[in-house]
Amino acid sequence: MSIKRPNSGINTGVLQFPDIIRPRDWIAGNISGVDYEPRLAVPDWTSYLPSDEWQRNATLDTMACVSFSCNNCIETQLNWMLAEDLLSLETKNWLIEKGYLESNNKINFSDRWLAKVSNTTKDGNYLVVVGDAARKIGLVPEKLWPWDRSKEWSWEEYYKEPPAELYSLAEEFLEHFKINYEWIYTINPFGASDPYPVQEVIKQLHHAPLQIATPVCSPWNTIEVIERCGLSNASHATEKYGFMANVWNDYDSYDPFKKRLALNYQIPYALKIVININKIKPMSDEAKKFLQEHDKQLVLAIPSGRNAYIKGGVAREINTSDRGALAALAVLRENGHGTGIPDVLYDELPKQPF
Repeated sequence: MSIKRPNSGINTGVLQFPDIIRPRDWIAGNISGVDYEPRLAVPDWTSYLPSDEWQRNATLDTMACVSFSCNNCIETQLNWMLAEDLLSLETKNWLIEKGYLESNNKINFSDRWLAKVSNTTKDGNYLVVVGDAARKIGLVPEKLWPWDRSKEWSWEEYYKEPPAELYSLAEEFLEHFKINYEWIYTINPFGASDPYPVQEVIKQLHHAPLQIATPVCSPWNTIEVIERCGLSNASHATEKYGFMANVWNDYDSYDPFKKRLALNYQIPYALKIVININKIKPMSDEAKKFLQEHDKQLVLAIPSGRNAYIKGGVAREINTSDRGALAALAVLRENGHGTGIPDVLYDELPKQPF
């Protein structure tokens, strides 16, 4: 069976508040706790886009375009941080260890997870509700709560309750990263002839890609520039990732995933979701000294009994229950190839699987 594409005017998962911008919401250029930071010299995030992912398969449309586009915006920024080597070794190793980083070296969050914890309905969800779920509950890897699109899915199966340990992992994610958002003006507050909104949106794209909610104008499944149409209600959410040659570059959850929107394409709502690195408690001098002095040695955490091999400033954890292997590790330590340290010191060390 083929995967259906959205038809013009059909809602694919965007809900709107009567007053979509709430009094407590932050707005760029107004009251906001998001500090503007021009991360890119050219407003083009193409090199950092995540892997292509459909929001539907042959049997189910998840109505989760808001979750897919929210995750895409955050994944894009984290891919940029990785490419620019902005993450600490501890944080990068944590992402690898927990499964957030795929074999293609791109971040991939579970869209199914975010859609569920933000309470997506069969009519969709609100931009800010999904944004709040990401920043308050956290995100988990796709591989730990996946959606195999080659199989048949029911709504109930896709939206079943995730296991409790994923909530703990999502909380841990928020110890490493902080997520916030602010609205971006897309409707001219100064009159139709003033170019302020276009220039403001371009300015914000230097900081982060934007999550936008728009009508679906026909033809939508095209690589040609999609022109403005007579529709005005937002019915689909995507990631606006660039501005080139007077065209908005847009990343979708339907193919073709990379679309181009006309400069005057109606964009009623734009949300800038920003992820920043939390300040992780630095390693103590004792832990740094231990790593330097015990390179290429075995270490045993006491009393937990965890084993690791120190190499290159990282504790490469040896996870085994084999009694023979454990006995061999003990013999090596006794012969001067390792040492025992308290759990509190072991927990400070950056870790990777052996």
